[in-house]
Amino acid sequence: MYLADIMTMSAHCFASNAAPVAATAAGEVRSLGRPLSHSTRSFGSQIRAQRVATASSTVAMGASVRSISGRAPRGGRSCWWWSGLGPVRCAFTAVPPTPTAPPPPTPPDPSPYSAFARPRSVAAAASADAASAKASPVAVTGATGLVGQRLVARLASEGRLVRVLTRDATKAAEKFVGVPGVSCHGPTQWTSALSGSRAVVNLAGEPIANRWDERVKGELLRSRVDATRAVVDAIASLPDSARPSVLVSSSAVGFYGVSESAEFDEASAPGDDFLGRLCVAWEAEAAKAEAFNVRVVTIRTGIVLARDGGALAKMLPVFQLFAGGPLGSGRQWFSWVHRDDLVSMLTSAVDDDAWRGAYNGTAPQPVRMGALCEALGRATGRPSWLPVPELALQTLLGEGATVVLEGQKVLPRRAIDERGFAFRYEDVDAALRDLA
Repeated sequence: MYLADIMTMSAHCFASNAAPVAATAAGEVRSLGRPLSHSTRSFGSQIRAQRVATASSTVAMGASVRSISGRAPRGGRSCWWWSGLGPVRCAFTAVPPTPTAPPPPTPPDPSPYSAFARPRSVAAAASADAASAKASPVAVTGATGLVGQRLVARLASEGRLVRVLTRDATKAAEKFVGVPGVSCHGPTQWTSALSGSRAVVNLAGEPIANRWDERVKGELLRSRVDATRAVVDAIASLPDSARPSVLVSSSAVGFYGVSESAEFDEASAPGDDFLGRLCVAWEAEAAKAEAFNVRVVTIRTGIVLARDGGALAKMLPVFQLFAGGPLGSGRQWFSWVHRDDLVSMLTSAVDDDAWRGAYNGTAPQPVRMGALCEALGRATGRPSWLPVPELALQTLLGEGATVVLEGQKVLPRRAIDERGFAFRYEDVDAALRDLA
């Protein structure tokens, strides 16, 4: 082994010509059994310095030594090193490596401040807690709907167990064939399915964009209020230790009524029309779960944009036939949200205990209907030129036409300002480019 291969070494030497210094194969340098500072390449064999001296004096403790030439000696031959005090002549003898015992384990720190000294341990514990929470089942009502199916897929992709609470377990199971970790439970099994679940996400409700009459309006109300009441009743019947810790329940921006000029956030008062009263009753039913020490989050959802359902799925074919245009006057507000952003908001509300109360599930940049249709025309490469008259929509949807003819400008202030929620699709052009 050539000493020129050893790049650097610093050693603490005693003021004695005979002070023993050892350099191990691992690069450790010792003097009288005590470790010395060093920086070196691996030796391959152990070398013992028998004599360290300069031409005029001994090497003082702490002197820096660097190899400049020479070959590893045999049988005590020497070589020259360089130190801060001048050339150093060293005599060496090759010996077998000395095995070393592993260092004893470090005892735990009894200090009350040890948590600050070991932030990685705290982070690891927090990570373990988060992993444990994600391993707990999440129950979902309305799982076969436009938002529910995507939510179940997201939860399953994260390795979570999903318990679907449904009116028809057999039919629901057909929607989730091949999706790992999903089980479906009919009404008589809701209580047992909720037992041990970390959370329940309540999305149940009949589609609202239909022609309304008194029968349909009654069904819209019952499908939301009664389903929510059933969930809360099931929670109430469980012992404290088996209850979900959070209920995330859907509502709608119809809570605020309609306006072409007003701007609404979570602090705004409810409207006094049919949808406003429906949403108030819906949210009040969910809030009853708070009496059982359950955190309640309400998401007032805007118009959900998705390629395979909802308003956009009805509008896309019309635009692709070059017959697209705004509905009604085009001046009504359209408070929309990309489905993936809404699903992210729902999972955030499940996982983050800071989410509590009502949040608007809408994108931060609502648009008027005319602007939406222009953006859809750009996304599809088709013109937006043929408006749909209000009379036609009223004939088709009856009172339900108010959903598309009279909107509201709703902003998600609490999600952004209080929770720091980041929307992936903030403007409608980006959302439609993704979906169209």
